[in-house]
Amino acid sequence: MPAANQVIAGMLAGTDIRYPLPGPGHPLLGMRLADAPVMADGRGLLMTGAGQDMLVKAAAPWSGRIRHLQRGQGEAMFLRPDGYVAWAGSDPAALVTALTMWAGRA
Repeated sequence: MPAANQVIAGMLAGTDIRYPLPGPGHPLLGMRLADAPVMADGRGLLMTGAGQDMLVKAAAPWSGRIRHLQRGQGEAMFLRPDGYVAWAGSDPAALVTALTMWAGRA
């Protein structure tokens, strides 16, 4: 039964974990992003799409603690070093709140 195998595999791998994180109710918030790069250096990752420069500017004070990856299109999200989504959206103020909670004051 493929569905049962997927549930059990998620439980064994720990990928079924969803952390309760504050913020807008985005479906990925608190979940591990599939195929997310694990940041061995302990830095978070801000992924943005084209035209989301205001988010990069909002995250600039944390540039020493996070990496930035611009991909073609898509929703912006901030990943913790372990690949879990700590923020997703388009609001720079909400991003600043998430970065402050994760990395402290800039």
